[in-house]
Amino acid sequence: MAATQGHGNPRWTREETILALELYFRCEGRVPSKNDERVIELSDTLRKHPFHKESSENPTFRNTDGIVFKLMNLRAAHTGKGLTHVSNMDKEIWEEFGDKPDHVKGLADKIRSLIINPPSHSQDELEEEFSEGGLVTRQHQARERNRNVRKKLLKARRSKGPLECEMCGFKPATANKALEESVFEAHHIVPLAQLDKSSTTLKDMALLCANCHRFIHRAISIEKRWYSIAEAKLLLQ
Repeated sequence: MAATQGHGNPRWTREETILALELYFRCEGRVPSKNDERVIELSDTLRKHPFHKESSENPTFRNTDGIVFKLMNLRAAHTGKGLTHVSNMDKEIWEEFGDKPDHVKGLADKIRSLIINPPSHSQDELEEEFSEGGLVTRQHQARERNRNVRKKLLKARRSKGPLECEMCGFKPATANKALEESVFEAHHIVPLAQLDKSSTTLKDMALLCANCHRFIHRAISIEKRWYSIAEAKLLLQ
């Protein structure tokens, strides 16, 4: 989280900072004035964030002055010049994404779309949050928890033989179908930030036991990068 709060406003989230970095890239490292149309647009977008409904009633919340200040922080993280008290969040975001403007644009487009159409249960507490931010993480979880998707995935895997975890190979030793299926969860193998579609297909999913599913989510969160099933297997070894 960013250290800049101001007037009792909540700290900047990762995804908000990613949106600010995308604007910084569009401005080619220059900080525009608070009257710049791009600054006004970002302020309007952030004030619509579903996690900040109460704060958005405060006229100082993510206002254009705050956007300019955030851009100045990012410039300081980039150049080492200017503001001396740069937040850890801004330093971390620059370290992760400062050399990836195209990747940041893709993330920003995804985040903006989720601000307009937020995922269900968006206020749930996240056990793990991916580097793309809370909205993308929540959309990922909502896709994985979709009962119809999990049901179809279990049916498809059962048609090919006994159910087993596609990461560790665990097979439940029970003849009770309901108990057997209770062990497994659906995992989205493609980062949702890279998907430009509203529906989930079975080829996008892997069947994992609950332990492996938690393990791979924790690895993605801690290492701040996506892990494939094959890479996660190596971590287990």
